Amino acid sequence: MIQKLEIQEKLEAVASGKLPLWRFYDWFEEASWNMHKDSAQDAMDLAGTIKLLFADYDLRSLNQDELFDKLISLIHSVVIFDYSPNVAQVNITPIWWSADSQFAPLQATAVPQLL
Repeated sequence: MIQKLEIQEKLEAVASGKLPLWRFYDWFEEASWNMHKDSAQDAMDLAGTIKLLFADYDLRSLNQDELFDKLISLIHSVVIFDYSPNVAQVNITPIWWSADSQFAPLQATAVPQLL
């Protein structure tokens, strides 16, 4: 099980320089594996947003500095997933709350398919 607070604490360590970004990635990949079985919805929502950010980085939609900034902005985040269960696709629109009290849409490139 992984908790939202645990993810945010790791992101705080990344922000402070105590945990390298790619060590966070390694921890996150292992810790979030099968989290759908026993983790709270808020943790799964945050993890989904983080996975989308790394996917954007892999697709070169974000450079490493942008990835870092967006991940750090998730330390005090509210993630909203809006979906309709009766459609073939789930449209994900995560947003996060930044320190300057603004909501901003996450530029997500991946849209998962329901089976």
